[in-house]
Parts: sequence; structure tokens; C-alpha cells
Amino acid sequence: MTERPLPPFDTARLDRLMQDAGVDVLIASSKHNIQYLLGNYSFFMFEAMDAIGLSRYLPLLVYPAGRPDLAFYVANANERFEEELNRFWVPEVVAKSRGSVDAMHLALGGLRSGG
Repeated sequence: MTERPLPPFDTARLDRLMQDAGVDVLIASSKHNIQYLLGNYSFFMFEAMDAIGLSRYLPLLVYPAGRPDLAFYVANANERFEEELNRFWVPEVVAKSRGSVDAMHLALGGLRSGG
């Protein structure tokens, strides 16, 4: 099995900032923040604009303070192949989302189960 890349940011600094602010879990939801936290990654299908129909693309990166090993990325179902290419440093990629509501349900479910 191929090793995952390292986080592209200073996790110790983020942990300190979260502790100072009293934040237990960071849930990043803007495409710009996701792009930074995933090391300049952006899903090409929604890079230029969101496709809006019944819902919209909502990527989520969930980062529990002090536990990058429990971080996970809630991705669009079409991003499965990106995980196969080992594009993400997060230990788990939940590539099942089709819109904003199910993305949040998947994130909350992942938090409840511990990652």
C-alpha cells in the first residue's frame, strides 16, 4: 500500500491556534480552504464554477484538534479516482456526496463514529 502524503501545512500550529480559540473540530467548507488544506487540490469538475441543480458541490475537510490521524475529507462521489491516485493526506476519504445536505450528514456521521 502506498503511503499517504504528509499534510501540506503545519499541523502543530493549527492545533495550537485551535486550542487557543477553544475549537475542538475544524470543518472547512469553502473550496479555497479545502484547496489550501489539501495541498492545492481542487476537483476539476467544479473548479471554474459550481453546478447548481437540486443542490451544490460542498467539499468538507474535517480536522479534529490534535488528531490529524482522524481527519477526513467528504468528497463528491466522482472524486473516488483522486483517492485511488493517492492525492490526499487525510487517512479517510468519504467520496459519497452528491450535494450539500448529504455532505453535512456524512461529515456528522464521521464525527460520531470517530473519523
